[in-house]
Amino acid sequence: MRVTPAIPITDAIIASTTVVEIPPAAYVGGNPYPLGATVSVGTVGQLLTVYLSLQADNVDHDPASSPSWWKNIGTTYAVYDPGFSYAAGDMVIDPVAHLIYESQQAANSGHALATEPTWWLKKGITNSRAMFDLLRNTQTTAPGSLSVTFTPPSRVDSLALAGVAATAAEATVRFGGKTVYSTVKKLIRREVSGWRDYFFAPFTIQSGLVLYDLPPYIGAEITITLSAPNGSVACGAVGFGSSVYLGVTQYDPESDTLNFSTVDRDEFGKAEMTPIRNVPKASVKTILDKRLVNKARAVRAALDATPAFWSGLDDLSHPYAEALFLLGFYRKFTIRLADYDAAEITLDLEE
Repeated sequence: MRVTPAIPITDAIIASTTVVEIPPAAYVGGNPYPLGATVSVGTVGQLLTVYLSLQADNVDHDPASSPSWWKNIGTTYAVYDPGFSYAAGDMVIDPVAHLIYESQQAANSGHALATEPTWWLKKGITNSRAMFDLLRNTQTTAPGSLSVTFTPPSRVDSLALAGVAATAAEATVRFGGKTVYSTVKKLIRREVSGWRDYFFAPFTIQSGLVLYDLPPYIGAEITITLSAPNGSVACGAVGFGSSVYLGVTQYDPESDTLNFSTVDRDEFGKAEMTPIRNVPKASVKTILDKRLVNKARAVRAALDATPAFWSGLDDLSHPYAEALFLLGFYRKFTIRLADYDAAEITLDLEE
């Protein structure tokens, strides 16, 4: 059993990202765009689509209908302009705070985003930063692939991803200009229990991934790349840090869910359900060497009301591994000093 307290990911840690946040200038027909140029297509206040030029001398090729000339690399909203008059329902971004706002009135001009709630409603974090917000269930999405490079401020040995929708994940660590670690994990899986499954069972996506073998260099550069060549990718959370060992998981752990859906019945027994997403949870007991008890107590104090990445099994290839891996917080973290040489830890975890 391991837990990875995640280092807060700030702008200072993000070296680069392929996820669009600030839109480039609008596409103009007749302009000769060079290879690698970016343009945006859409209406200010509405979702803007950003395209990358795939060839030099790119003139009069409509980005939305010229896939050999332009590649869709994502969507975003226009940056707030205090001199522009926004309609009710228009959306803008604050790229400094990485927040999205919605206009609450027509003729909305010159009103500050953060301090005038009758004019602007905060809608949430921008798409490019959504996967770094561990306090909310938000996903970063991108067409085809997304890649982010980080420069952690301290040593890290673990990397975790949750809420993933991609076919492959690649992690690379560079130090001193050299690649010191690289791995590619296929996220497509298929459980086959007979000939019918072999021919007809659908493929599914592994939604979580954790790596515990990153080389802990100070000043390392970590790059994460998610890809899905024939669709879009998504990532609900990414985190890295130094994992803490919490002992050997004992037999009979539990994977469960919290059901928030409601069912209302009238006097005749007729039912109407209001479906609401279930929340995964897990219950695990471990045996921990007595020499590590104070370290467990310290991580318990540090993770009070704080989300972290929990993994019930060190063998991540085990069929039970994903059921016991979640990004969440503890409801119960009891350390029972059960034996002279070892303690028993009881964990109730909630996504």
